[in-house]
Amino acid sequence: MREPLTLVTKTGRAALALGLVSAWFVGDRLLKAIAQTADPHSLGSWLAFRPTANTGIAFSLPLPAALATWLMAIAVGLTLVIAVWQWSAGRRWFPWLLVAVGGSSNVLDRLRYDAVIDYLSIGSWSVFNLADVLIVFGLLLLLLPARLTNRLFAS
Repeated sequence: MREPLTLVTKTGRAALALGLVSAWFVGDRLLKAIAQTADPHSLGSWLAFRPTANTGIAFSLPLPAALATWLMAIAVGLTLVIAVWQWSAGRRWFPWLLVAVGGSSNVLDRLRYDAVIDYLSIGSWSVFNLADVLIVFGLLLLLLPARLTNRLFAS
């Protein structure tokens, strides 16, 4: 039996995924640069641009700045190693890449500003950034059974 014809090869999917994640990263960095000089303003009835310097870790939990930076940098490094290892083994690497890239953007903030720059607020919920979205989406994908994500995210 012949294998079905696919329009996008695994290499093509990987290139597309890397391109999308790179664009998301650049968008996050640009919005963080804008947040340095922008005033808070509403983007609709439920979304606001509210620049905030988060000196804590996830969900603004308090932690000394230097320790938070080191812990985040180590976590990003390990996540990137896992992503490359998963990719080389033909396993689902994309969720790990999302976490690593999102974490990298937040680590860059810590190194530059001693805080993570958050700027989006939905209703009265916590302020977050696009890098946080990458991290959460990557973690959610990792929670899904591998058989559901392997077709899309395996190398």
